[in-house]
Amino acid sequence: MRSPRFRKAATDVRPYGAHRFDVFGPKVGRRLTLFGRSALQLWLRLESAPQVVTYCERPLLVPEARGSRAADFWVCMDYGEQLHLVLRSSEARIAAKGLRVYPALDA
Repeated sequence: MRSPRFRKAATDVRPYGAHRFDVFGPKVGRRLTLFGRSALQLWLRLESAPQVVTYCERPLLVPEARGSRAADFWVCMDYGEQLHLVLRSSEARIAAKGLRVYPALDA
């Protein structure tokens, strides 16, 4: 198995109004702090998915117009890697209008 690209959270700052969940991740062998129910639900899917080899919560900060925001998960699977961002309600409204939520992520 290859070494994971990310090993710990880049930030522990809780987004305003988000619930905090402290869990143990068997696939990563350590405690994690998750913010928000959507992040908790995504974490449950990652832990239960057999193709997921390892993951890291909030692995890096994504620059945006209002500062920066942590990506929710980096996921390493048998066939590659993915970066997951769970949209907050304000971000979902922007995306629903067809606008770019994170221009920094445009390829």
